[in-house]
Amino acid sequence: MPLSVDVLFEYPALNGGERSWLALLNGLRDAGFQPRAIVPAFAGEPHALAAELLHRDVPIRQLAYCETGGVRRPLASLRADLARLLRDDRPALLHANSLATARLSGPVCRDLGVTSLGHLRDIIKLSAQAVADVSAHTRLLAVSRTTRDHHVSQGFSGEKIHLCYNGVELARFRPLGDRPNRLRAQYGADARLLISVGQISLRKGFDTIAAACQQRFVIDYALHWLVVGVRHSDKPETVEFEQRLRDMAARPPLAGRVHFLGRRDDVEHLLPQCDLLVHA
Repeated sequence: MPLSVDVLFEYPALNGGERSWLALLNGLRDAGFQPRAIVPAFAGEPHALAAELLHRDVPIRQLAYCETGGVRRPLASLRADLARLLRDDRPALLHANSLATARLSGPVCRDLGVTSLGHLRDIIKLSAQAVADVSAHTRLLAVSRTTRDHHVSQGFSGEKIHLCYNGVELARFRPLGDRPNRLRAQYGADARLLISVGQISLRKGFDTIAAACQQRFVIDYALHWLVVGVRHSDKPETVEFEQRLRDMAARPPLAGRVHFLGRRDDVEHLLPQCDLLVHA
């Protein structure tokens, strides 16, 4: 009988965190686990995440994060519903796939005796209560040493946080080399392509990449930088950040050599056509 692993998702979309977990799906099954998912509730047609999970034969349960009208439900109410789902599912492991779901589920898993993981991707300031809630998990995973160190500085136990770097499957995504490259053809036969993938936000470091490109593009005229992703936040500082980034891209030496490709669902086809993945 395979051991069941429930993964708790925060958003209905297919972005980095969701796709990172989906990349593990076949490996989990090959290792003898039965993956299941708890996703944001939907009415009518499944949202993008639910549809992809169902397509991959992952059983789903729904959790209503919001009241009618989009108001976020109180934490205590959400935890009560999650506890009912976990009592029914009885998973061997719960994987909370974001910081917010880790805070939601930590005390629930502790009280039910469910082994659990919280995935730490964000670098944000947390209250003492939030630190305690997330720390209730059996183990925490951080996507980088910087992320781990940030949370340790807030009061998390360093022994509980383990590093689990985001990676790239090099055999699958290695550059095409001399094979036909339609993407490169758009920018010139001799172009060399850098690519960055992620939502346009302060924490993704696109301004750092832009500053590096400003130095390198002066002496290497073959380079082009492809930015894949969009801005989701309407916070003034994030709107200003995107405008500042676009202003940098519009001025020499970046002008005409930085390309904002927006949201793409074909990243797996873009990566092999580029020379370098730049992740700041």
